[in-house]
Amino acid sequence: MNLDQFKRLAINDNGEVKHRYVRPNTNLNFPIIDQASNDLRCNVGCHNGTNTTTAVVGAGRNVTWIADVRVYHQGPVAVYLTKVENATTADGSSKWFKIMEIGPSFSPRGGDWEDIMQQGFEVQIPKCIPASEYLMRIEQIAIHVPGIPPQFHVACAQLGVFGTGTELPPESHLVNIPEVHAKGHEGFTTNIYQNFRRYKMPGPPVWSC
Repeated sequence: MNLDQFKRLAINDNGEVKHRYVRPNTNLNFPIIDQASNDLRCNVGCHNGTNTTTAVVGAGRNVTWIADVRVYHQGPVAVYLTKVENATTADGSSKWFKIMEIGPSFSPRGGDWEDIMQQGFEVQIPKCIPASEYLMRIEQIAIHVPGIPPQFHVACAQLGVFGTGTELPPESHLVNIPEVHAKGHEGFTTNIYQNFRRYKMPGPPVWSC
């Protein structure tokens, strides 16, 4: 079991109480390992957010995901958005686009995951997206044990974004979850302890304005 559960989303540099904007899950800190499960969207028990506040935030602003403790299991971190009609009732079945990712760093000695060993992950809401409600999803995929399925730690926050933008990503950057995380992707099966010289990030490319 990992302890890097994401329960808080801080806005305007202010730390927020747990689950104010982040949907509470029902599986404690346990990871999801079923790569075909709809729980990969927002976590177990998070198909809606009737008990969660939708944060009002401007396009172009930075927000920070805060984990319970510093992430310590090796594996990539990514943040996604999906535009929805109602963030409270949205179940994550709409198409998502990636706005941030953190993977390993490489040197002549090999790869390391120091960049993901954080407790807080700051991400900018794209300044060009249209005013609407959105779900924002963070994932950390632990691949620290070769030969077993990857362990997904995910959470969703509810956002009401205001601004004057009109852009959304092209179809080439849009994905469905869980389908995008099909078994067999090399980003899930790479042995990070032997001849670790390259890494292919799971999911779509990052989209920015």
